[in-house]
Amino acid sequence: MIGKTKLTLSINEQVRNDVQAVIDERSLTLSRLVENYLKFIIKPDMWCFKCGEKFCIQDVDRCPKCSYLICSFCSACRCVLSDEAAIAVFHSNKIYQHLLGGYLE
Repeated sequence: MIGKTKLTLSINEQVRNDVQAVIDERSLTLSRLVENYLKFIIKPDMWCFKCGEKFCIQDVDRCPKCSYLICSFCSACRCVLSDEAAIAVFHSNKIYQHLLGGYLE
């Protein structure tokens, strides 16, 4: 079993107060929330927009034609999407980019 270590964080007081209300409502702890986010930063997962399977973005290739991630289960990428669906996926992926602090590598 891997032990735990103490971590000291400095965050905006209002953000801390706001997040406390959310974690209380969801029966979470701040430690669990931070740990889950850090795990996500280390090895981020995504779900395929076509087959719905979960895969780690670090374990898949990008399509040389469209530059989207290629699903390791069904091999889907942007090339199989309509323009309208591709726009929706593009904007949804902005959430991941924002959480990771920049462009998905």
